Amino acid sequence: MASLIPLLTTAQVAALSTQTIANLTTADWALFSTGQIVALTTAQIQAIETADLKGVTTASMAVFTTDQIAAFTSTQFGALSTTQIGVMNTAQAAALETTDLQSLNSLQLRALSTAAVNVLDTQQIAALTSLQLATMATTQVAALNTNQVAAIETGDLAAMLSTEIAAFNTNQIRALTTQQMSALSSIAIRAFNTADVAALTTDQVVAMSTLQIAAFDTNQVSTLNTAQVAAIDTSAISAMSTASVRALNTAAVAALTTSQIAGLSSTQVAALSTTQVGALTTNQIGAIETTDLAVMNTAQVAILNTNQIASLNTSQIAAMNTADVRALTSTTV
Repeated sequence: MASLIPLLTTAQVAALSTQTIANLTTADWALFSTGQIVALTTAQIQAIETADLKGVTTASMAVFTTDQIAAFTSTQFGALSTTQIGVMNTAQAAALETTDLQSLNSLQLRALSTAAVNVLDTQQIAALTSLQLATMATTQVAALNTNQVAAIETGDLAAMLSTEIAAFNTNQIRALTTQQMSALSSIAIRAFNTADVAALTTDQVVAMSTLQIAAFDTNQVSTLNTAQVAAIDTSAISAMSTASVRALNTAAVAALTTSQIAGLSSTQVAALSTTQVGALTTNQIGAIETTDLAVMNTAQVAILNTNQIASLNTSQIAAMNTADVRALTSTTV
């Protein structure tokens, strides 16, 4: 017997009892026109059997009103196919209740269009689970606006893959709160491209742990600006590898505070290039610890200018070895 669904007017559809709605089959739902779908009441929506939802066509799925979307139960949303989820428009996505959003599995969440992801409000974003965020497509991550990025819970952000972190643009990186920054793993920090590193605010840099700073590779370190370098905790500077210290640009070296200079290890001081040594201010020269000055090689000492030499205190002079003293050129004596 042929279904009578195609013959029903929108008024007749709206008059169907919830029991009748519940009794409809998958095949019946496939016959609904978009006009009939829009005519369904919220009570009727909630009466649809989850197993029968697979019969709803993508054309029908795309026309559900925001009130109808809000009426769906979490169980019903969990039963939708990725194809059905994929046709949801921005208004529908914005109407998703947080519990409904949480009911989506990883494949369903990945099926949301980038436009749909972009309109989720901050409460919806905050409601996403660690697993959901960790399985988002990089295109979806890139589609997040700055308010959404700032709304990601720290535990969820920490669970995101390095490929996802790498998908962030500079505006998204700058939108990270200090709490979020401190929650990132070393692997996530290494996923920052050089433009991302250059975009970090001083507050974000201050929030970074010693391990996070130490995780920067030489390319990342080379892009640090003067304000960022001056904001790094002294202990974090001390934890940097010699390769990282050597990667600091001369402007960054000149911006190191005297406390940071004093915190450098002998190995780090010995690793400074002659160009970096030449960029040191007189205050910085005076802050070099005597044990560190003693390990400077002759090339480093020879690059010192007269003002730098004049800033050395007597203890520092006394710590210099014979080779270093001989390295002083006539222009610096």
